[in-house]
Amino acid sequence: THTPLPKYIQSKNATVNIKNKGDKNFLFCLSYVRKPVVKDAQRASKYIKDLNNFDISGIKFPVTLNQIEKFEQQNQDFSVNVFKLDKKKEINLVPLYTTPERQRKYHANLLQIGNTQKPHYVVISSMSRLLFDKTSDHNKMYICKYCLASFFKEFELEAHKC
Repeated sequence: THTPLPKYIQSKNATVNIKNKGDKNFLFCLSYVRKPVVKDAQRASKYIKDLNNFDISGIKFPVTLNQIEKFEQQNQDFSVNVFKLDKKKEINLVPLYTTPERQRKYHANLLQIGNTQKPHYVVISSMSRLLFDKTSDHNKMYICKYCLASFFKEFELEAHKC
């Protein structure tokens, strides 16, 4: 079921928290990644038609971390990273699952909130906005989606190997 985000995360405008009922939240997030919606992105009705376009044979819902690799094997266009918030700091992400797949057509960075047995996932639409306040010169930060290293220039990120 839907889990609201803490206000300090909501205020960043860096996530999409899809308001769905049931236990297929993971699929709603990946539907957003495949076909991002600009207006009312939090509405589950925007993604219902796309949910049948995934191979979910043998996947139990709600999807837990130990099933994501199987999902990636069955859906060759997708790679997924899952992070959680560090309880010690307001905006500090801890990787829970980092995909070994680096060249997939669609990549999802998900924030897991709630407990690990019944997780709720939120799409991280802008890692830069989520992790950083505006820099002194108002430039965007470029974040590696695998190791969370940050760079001031896009070419630095492109040259980065992790």
